[in-house]
Amino acid sequence: MALLQHFAHKNINGLKQQINLVTAEIEAVSSQIVAVESYLKKLYSTWTEEEKETYGTKEQLRNEKEQLRKKEEQLRNEKDKLLEQVTILMKKEAEGMVMKECLC
Repeated sequence: MALLQHFAHKNINGLKQQINLVTAEIEAVSSQIVAVESYLKKLYSTWTEEEKETYGTKEQLRNEKEQLRKKEEQLRNEKDKLLEQVTILMKKEAEGMVMKECLC
């Protein structure tokens, strides 16, 4: 039983690390969306040549924003699934502790 609890606890920590990584990715994508939105608000005629080379047209930028939104949604879904797995493992770990106390 103790081995099972150790395994569950180790998996919970691993999942929490994955959640932290996904959260960081979400934040990075969100920052990219904010940057794209700021360029979409800016008049295209005021863009420098470097900005035009980097970002293309406003239509390309809108497409980029849409792709970033999709990626952000996928990451949020992934994070939700990881959180669900942590919850399940924590419940199992708690149930194992209750069973252990009952067996004593």
